[in-house]
Amino acid sequence: MMVYDTTHLIENKLSSLTDDFVAPSLVLEEIKGGKLKDYIDSIRDQIRVVNPDQKSLETVIRAAKETGDFDRMSLTDIHVVAVALMIGDATVVSDDYAVQNVCSHLHVRFSGVKIRTIRKEIVWKWRCTGCRKVFDEYVSRCPVCGHPTSRISVHTRDALSGDSQR
Repeated sequence: MMVYDTTHLIENKLSSLTDDFVAPSLVLEEIKGGKLKDYIDSIRDQIRVVNPDQKSLETVIRAAKETGDFDRMSLTDIHVVAVALMIGDATVVSDDYAVQNVCSHLHVRFSGVKIRTIRKEIVWKWRCTGCRKVFDEYVSRCPVCGHPTSRISVHTRDALSGDSQR
């Protein structure tokens, strides 16, 4: 089972769509017009629309916060990963590194389209550029000294799913 993100569809990779194509409704809603919208509308009955349950959404949100990717992911990205998690035996198709990182963290298979997939899973934190205090969750300005924060990698491990394991 393949769960595609919107970018895959927008990049006109329609020839690579498989019979086991699943998409959350948010993916299809992001396609606003043009030939792609016409094409998606013409095959809509072949697309299995699956929306994630609350438990899967909560699990993905928690994982995205744990890896530090939450502020980099759209609601649609979260739904894509949550659908794959909910289905169980699914592969997320996305070139978004934050999506891939969260998939790896959750042991959900993923595949890239135009770019190589991540090789390392990363945990991100934010460090104040002034006092150097480190924060587990995103803050734009340090509450201690007021300086901006920058995102830093604090932990990496081999990605658990990706192109190398296909």
